[in-house]
Amino acid sequence: MQNKPNSDNRQVVPRWRSISDTSPVELKSSSKSTAGGFLLNQGEYEQYKYNWKSRRSFEHAAELLAAALVFGGSVEADDAVKYIDQQRLILPSVQKLIDRYSNPRGTSEHASEVNSLIEDRVKIARLRKQISKFPRNALLYSELSRLYIAHGIRDKSERNMELALSLQPTNRLLLRNYARLSVHLQNPEIGLKRLSESPRGDFWIDAAFAALSDICGKPVRRRIPPKKLLELNAPAEEITELLSAAGTLELKTGNSKLGKRLMFKSANGANDNTVAQLQWSNEKFDVEFDEKLLDVRGSYEARANRAFFFDNWGAAVTHSKGWAKDEPFSERPFLFGSYVAAEYLWDYVAASQLAESGLIANPHSADLLNNYAFAEAMRGNYKLASEKIKEAIHFTSDASELPAKLATSGLIAYRTNSVKEGRQLYMDAIEKAVEFKNKSGAEIAYLHMILEE
Repeated sequence: MQNKPNSDNRQVVPRWRSISDTSPVELKSSSKSTAGGFLLNQGEYEQYKYNWKSRRSFEHAAELLAAALVFGGSVEADDAVKYIDQQRLILPSVQKLIDRYSNPRGTSEHASEVNSLIEDRVKIARLRKQISKFPRNALLYSELSRLYIAHGIRDKSERNMELALSLQPTNRLLLRNYARLSVHLQNPEIGLKRLSESPRGDFWIDAAFAALSDICGKPVRRRIPPKKLLELNAPAEEITELLSAAGTLELKTGNSKLGKRLMFKSANGANDNTVAQLQWSNEKFDVEFDEKLLDVRGSYEARANRAFFFDNWGAAVTHSKGWAKDEPFSERPFLFGSYVAAEYLWDYVAASQLAESGLIANPHSADLLNNYAFAEAMRGNYKLASEKIKEAIHFTSDASELPAKLATSGLIAYRTNSVKEGRQLYMDAIEKAVEFKNKSGAEIAYLHMILEE
């Protein structure tokens, strides 16, 4: 069965977008830079061929392969594919490019995704070229870090973000991007440490500091007392995230009256992150939510969750795709979309695509691996499903998360004529769910078993 996304907790963690998509309000005090568009020309393709012939490396091979998918195959590209195939570990994003190159006439369920991967590879190549010309432009390193993490290349992402901050250690945008990266890497303590060392008086930094303190389970040192925030005379769009972060902390600690006042004020000048927090707090704490806020630019997450709240499953999946495109490194939009597509729409193709896409940046996500295995099993691809559910169980570190994986294993066993084994796996899933007081999980596992019987 599918893993239901955990929505019990949400913080106002900074978004991390490319500079061209970041709000001008947030960019204030951060020098702006662009990395150029996607339009690839023949001259660049020839340059990639030359780079490959001059120095055979994985980076040059991937750049050449992406360009070859635009301009057509070549001897050099064929050689690059052979080189990549010989590597011990191939990134999922690069494997998709190889599959498309090797079978250009084949129909692909992932055509738009592959095109996006090609575009990203071109952007990475251009950014590296720009950095060679402007090695002290910190924002270029941040852009490169974001692209790398979206492709699951964690070491290079971390290294480039560290380089960016070494050049501009007090840059607001870079500090917030680093905070978001630290959360993605499941090491928010390093992000919190950076933020705690930053100059005081920046509302955007203060909001991120409050969010990461909450994630780390540490007492929040209020840089501005909550009641003072209500009296703060500052542009609404500058303090919306800080108000929302502070309001969330008050709600969680039982101070409902003050929390709701802070959340109400945060709606004035709200950005998409605040809108998502307001939508979440409406469900969890009955905070007032104005539906017009869903029109705020970039509010994919809030739209997806609101559609789900009102049982509009199709819209929920559609908005989850927008959310995933906006935050391609995040596990949450892919997990949400794959769950809704499979459990409510029975659209196992969409569920599989979303889960597989999320695994590019999160290859060890046990929940995404489970959702992928479930969708593929429902499509009749039992060999692949079996492989993925084994990976899911291997990467499950919390026993309370096992019921869904055991149930998916049971499904695969039933569908491959191992009825006795399947029944036992479902019973194990139910018992494990009961052990951890997961009543709904036990009920869903039982329902799935009945359907297989």
